[in-house]
Order: sequence, then C-alpha cells, then structure tokens
Amino acid sequence: MLAEHQTTYEPATAAEKDLVDQMIAASWRIRRMWTIETALLDCEIVRRQAQVKKEFTHIDGAVELAQAFRALADDFRSLALVSRYESRLYRVHHRAYAALRELQQQRKSPEEKNAKRTQEPETNITVEQALACSSESAALAATSAPNESKVRKCNPTYPPNDSCSSRTRSC
Repeated sequence: MLAEHQTTYEPATAAEKDLVDQMIAASWRIRRMWTIETALLDCEIVRRQAQVKKEFTHIDGAVELAQAFRALADDFRSLALVSRYESRLYRVHHRAYAALRELQQQRKSPEEKNAKRTQEPETNITVEQALACSSESAALAATSAPNESKVRKCNPTYPPNDSCSSRTRSC
C-alpha cells in the first residue's frame, strides 16, 4: 500500500510524505473497520442461530443477517461505534488528501508561473495607450449599431496600434 500511494501521489517533501502516511494509516484502519463489522455480524449470526430457527420456518442467509443486524443495532452500540469510527477515518483521509493537494499546488505554482512567463511574449503598453484604447472602446460602444458588439476588447498580447480607429482590429 505504501509503494502504491507513493507512486500515485508522488510526495516530494517531508510534509507531503507525512500526509501520504496519514492517508495510508486511515485507509488501513478503514479496512480494519470493515473486517470488524463483518466479524461482529458473523458472531451475532452464530449466537442467534437457535433463536432464529425457533422463530422462522424458512431460514436463509438474509434472514440470519437481518436478525444479527437488528440485534447489533438495537441492543448493542457496536455497529454505531464502528460506523462512527469509519466516518472519522474517512474525514481524516479526506483532510490529509486535501492538504496534500494544496501543498503540491503551492509547490508547483511557482514552477508553472515561470514556465508560462517563458512561453508568453511580453508586451509593453503604456498607461496612455491603454486609456486611449478604453476611451475609444467606450465611444465605439455608444455609436455602434444595435447588431454590433457593444464591447470592444483590447488585446495586450499584441503590440498596441497607433490608433484604435478600426472596429475590427484589436488595440
């Protein structure tokens, strides 16, 4: 289970490894709760066999299981306790998973930002050019025909034009 989780989640720091360990421990304990629940039901089926034979003429596995479940649910707190532990362990696992993903995103974000910076061309647009473009866009929106787009988009990834006079060009 350890090797599978490490391959799947690829922890790179000590904190990430601790979170993967918490996820493994929670997963193992959840499986143990499943085993305990099964054993509780099996033991109660054996314990109640004589009584079930007296009460029912047709007995199958479903009847025995239902009677064992009823006894454990009504008379004992063991099933409720197993369920509560299992729910808590699912929350532990989920929180560790969420924290792991957040740490990995934080670790990878600077790398991704640097990769994007090298891919995108830098454009230098002055404040005056941006204001001129936005004021022309406002004028264009006020004078455009009803079927024309009322919003003019300025595209800063291209060098700005000297003027924003064309309705089809980006600023």
